[in-house]
Amino acid sequence: MCEALNWKQPNGVLRDVVCRGLLLMLERAGQIQLPPGSGHPFATSGDNPAENGHDRKPS
Repeated sequence: MCEALNWKQPNGVLRDVVCRGLLLMLERAGQIQLPPGSGHPFATSGDNPAENGHDRKPS
């Protein structure tokens, strides 16, 4: 999607993380439906530690 829109940072790198965040926001708002996650640790679905039980704060 970033490539199709030529959505890049000033250094030329694609804005893929921002794009994934936008897609997740759209899904949560009920505007789109994304396919199931891949199970990859960097997948955007469920990345919120408060939602997945993985609090990253120090003990």
